[in-house]
Amino acid sequence: MKNFFKSFFSMQLTIVLLLMFAMSIGIATFIENDYGSEASKIAIYNATWFEILLLVLAINLIGSLFTHKLWKRKKYTTFIMHLSFVVILIGAALTRFVGYEGMMHIREGKSSNQMLSDNTYITAKWGADGKETIVHKKVLMSGFGWQASPFTIKNGDEALHFKTIAFVPNAVPVVKAAVNGEVLVSLFVLTNTDRKSIILKQGESEEFSDFSLTFGELSGEKGLQLIVINDSLFFKSSDSVFQFSMGGHNVDTIPANVLTHFAPMKLFEFEKVRFVLRAFEMSGEVVAAHADIHDEGSGLNAVVLKTSNKTTEKNIIVWGKRGIVGKETHVEGYGFENLTLSYGSRLLEIPFSLHLNKFILDRYPGSDSPSSYASEVTLNDTERNINYDFRIFMNNILTHRGYRFYQSSYDQDEKGTILSVNHDAPGTTVTYIGYAMMAFSMIFMLVDRRTRFHNLMKSISKLRDQKSKLLPAIILFLFIPISQSYAQEIKTIGNAQITVVSKAHADKFSHIIVLGPGDRLEPISTLNSELLRKISGKSKFHGLTPDQVALGMMLEPQQWQHVPVFKIKNKELRRILNISTNYACFIDFFEINQNYKLSSFINEAFRKNPFDQSKLDKDIISIDEKINVFYTMMMGGFLKVFPDINAPVAKWYHTGSEINNFPEADSNFVKNIIPVYISSLSEATQTGNYDQADEFVEAIKIFQQKYAGELIPSLNHRKVEILYNRVEIFERLYKYYGMLGLVFLVLLFVNLVNHRFKIGFAKKAIIGLLMLLFVFQTAGFIARWYISGHAPMSNGYESMIYISWAAMLAGFIFVRKSPISLAATSILSSLTLFVAHLNWMNPEVTNLVPVLKSIWLTIHVGVITASYGFLGLVMIMGLFNLLLMIFQNKKNYKNFQITIKEISMTSEMAMTIGLFLITIGSFLGGIWANESWGRYWGWDPKESWALVTILVYTVILHIGYIPGIKGRYLFNALSVIGFASVLMTYFGVNYYLSGLHSYAAGDAVPIPKFVYYTLAILFVILVVAWVNSQKLKDLEIEFNSDNQ
Repeated sequence: MKNFFKSFFSMQLTIVLLLMFAMSIGIATFIENDYGSEASKIAIYNATWFEILLLVLAINLIGSLFTHKLWKRKKYTTFIMHLSFVVILIGAALTRFVGYEGMMHIREGKSSNQMLSDNTYITAKWGADGKETIVHKKVLMSGFGWQASPFTIKNGDEALHFKTIAFVPNAVPVVKAAVNGEVLVSLFVLTNTDRKSIILKQGESEEFSDFSLTFGELSGEKGLQLIVINDSLFFKSSDSVFQFSMGGHNVDTIPANVLTHFAPMKLFEFEKVRFVLRAFEMSGEVVAAHADIHDEGSGLNAVVLKTSNKTTEKNIIVWGKRGIVGKETHVEGYGFENLTLSYGSRLLEIPFSLHLNKFILDRYPGSDSPSSYASEVTLNDTERNINYDFRIFMNNILTHRGYRFYQSSYDQDEKGTILSVNHDAPGTTVTYIGYAMMAFSMIFMLVDRRTRFHNLMKSISKLRDQKSKLLPAIILFLFIPISQSYAQEIKTIGNAQITVVSKAHADKFSHIIVLGPGDRLEPISTLNSELLRKISGKSKFHGLTPDQVALGMMLEPQQWQHVPVFKIKNKELRRILNISTNYACFIDFFEINQNYKLSSFINEAFRKNPFDQSKLDKDIISIDEKINVFYTMMMGGFLKVFPDINAPVAKWYHTGSEINNFPEADSNFVKNIIPVYISSLSEATQTGNYDQADEFVEAIKIFQQKYAGELIPSLNHRKVEILYNRVEIFERLYKYYGMLGLVFLVLLFVNLVNHRFKIGFAKKAIIGLLMLLFVFQTAGFIARWYISGHAPMSNGYESMIYISWAAMLAGFIFVRKSPISLAATSILSSLTLFVAHLNWMNPEVTNLVPVLKSIWLTIHVGVITASYGFLGLVMIMGLFNLLLMIFQNKKNYKNFQITIKEISMTSEMAMTIGLFLITIGSFLGGIWANESWGRYWGWDPKESWALVTILVYTVILHIGYIPGIKGRYLFNALSVIGFASVLMTYFGVNYYLSGLHSYAAGDAVPIPKFVYYTLAILFVILVVAWVNSQKLKDLEIEFNSDNQ
């Protein structure tokens, strides 16, 4: 028994359980992506085996607390940290087994005390005269499988058994032949407003607005009657019936009361309702079938239940889905009075009501995009004599008697609200206690002198005494030009001669406010920068600023059509365009007769699945978008510079817009000012006198102040944004970070091989330069924060520049312990900023969706994204150590091993901080989710992969405690491999999996080829480093014994 407990609470089992946990939830995200969230819950998240796994892990953790004596005073912080995860698991169990949630829909002026459950149920109901019996059985259904235990209902001596045998998502009812079946007819019905399928048994009818369709005797004076004669289906009607061919041409008119054979696949019309016979069976049954590719389906799911008692057995189909109360299906022949079955959500009553006084939706200025929405409600609790008003909006919740109400959505007519309802006080409270314990203990572990983190710091200090610590020197000259001036007014680009607008005037033009494509009010400088980058991939064009380019294109559109703007790398595309160079002009895309050369190609490309699109297809789609942007720029179609906040929905117009709300004088101004301005600009470029053009620019600004003065950003705000656009700090930094980092790394390596290579003076110079760049980076980050009005962490581009900043911060934190850390983070920051400026990253400053308007955006995203910088540093340092292991030999072994050990210890410290940050950040995200939509954990793919990353790095930090496994090669190899979980959390989830945090829409983009090459190179490095380490195993044992 003693050996059993020793094994059960061992570190080996802990590692195995953590890896099983990580693999399970990682696999679940792919199941969800392919089969839906219900499938992932059935297969893993809600599976009994998964619950047992977590239970065993919790018991293992509790046992480990005592077997490793973590309860001793010297290990209090470690004890609290490990105990916190047990508390979090207990809270999660309470949430799963005790809590529940749902949705409440209320229309303006109405009250509700009912919520629709998030869970789905099979419901059996029978009885009469107020003595109904209702049984609810919770089920989880998916096309992937289901969780639905068989159940039995009893009525006296009668017992009826139910077992789920099939589930058909988005099913359609179909009639097919069956032994001992019923007489059934299936019709497809088309009205002016609807299309549907109906199935009738003999004696049943379907009511339409003006008549009845009856399978048997007519129920009214006016109608269509279906009759069976000699096993064939006929009809007769109270009025004329028109018969059509399936092509829609009128074939014949059938008089009233004439018995007519109802032939299949022929179209009949009665009272403007059209019918087609789909199926007729004298002995048939209704089955649920998958909707075919041309059928929209019913929108409902079908559950097939096998029902049986001692004498009878048959299949029953019930229809429904999550989010609605299922339609009742009557079941006869089992001795249960009025027995019905249904499938769907349940209506749950709450002990008080909410009355919706008003629903309010605010939009961004000049846009239809929601800025925020809120429900003004009155809570009425008659049991406790409580009545008060409350405003529910995103991140502002109503709490009462253990129920929490969150603003979730709203009706399309904006007259009703949809609230998310959560009842999970015990689970949330216990989980939050666990979060607090975890955060407290992790922070104190970094400062507690009795923890391994502090021991690593002391060990590194000892190692520093064993070798000379010298840093490289190099003097680099940085010159960041902000602007250039141009004396010439005519510039030749390709075969085109274009007129250059004065830079001084273009600067004045740049301050005009415009409503950008992202529904954000911004200086026109920002819009022009984004558009120029879109069409040319550059921030400047042949020395011209984006504002000069935009004005020039409107001034001389014919000349700019001959300017080679579009870079064409694809040889096949160049052949289609019939061009010999790598750059194409606008006119190159059109035939002499003005036909668009790419018309047929673009249609064919869009018809393909993204995975099936060739490189040519993708290049054609990309260049087509640029052509459209270029044309719109020439026509001034992006210049939405004229505000009208008196419209029902505030709008901004360009000159070509249809304008109805302005006074006549203002309307004429809007229609004519741009053409007149362009005319004056043309004259100014010839005379050099821009006074009149300047006056027109000022006139537009005055018009904007008149109609939207309070909405327009301040002058300082505009200046900061324009300066930010021109300096392009982040795009410049990646070059300098990369150069400094590479030189730093090379010189460190040379110094390691040859200690006589003195590099001491360079330390201050290189750190000083990097620190200066870091100050510029911080200033740019703060400027973007000021410009956007929110923490710049809300999209892919912003999170990448923040990761780069956090990585540099990590480098400066550890540079005193190991100079390699700053060299590594310089390279990592360079790569991160480089990726941020690739074509598929959008640097545009955008408005926030309502849910992101929360302080939790800054806290959660800031903490969790900062962890990527530290874990990226760990990966770079691990890779550097592997390279050292490849080049080490008997002569340099000791020197190399001292450096490897130092870097490994520094890496472990960085990994510890990174792990703590991503753990705290993930659980802060849970708090944000709970405050925003009522669920602190929902197994969204981003949540799951963040947890996978936590588990992976937890295993790496703990695997060294297993006897016989510890080693610096293993630690560094896992440091590199483990970073794959970070990449999956960030890139994989955002662009390849579906979920709340995903940026991708539809099918995922194919994985770039360079990823496979990178993996192959890493594999070679790992293998060669391992082989060389094994060759020098004896020296490693000797080195370790000398450094005990």
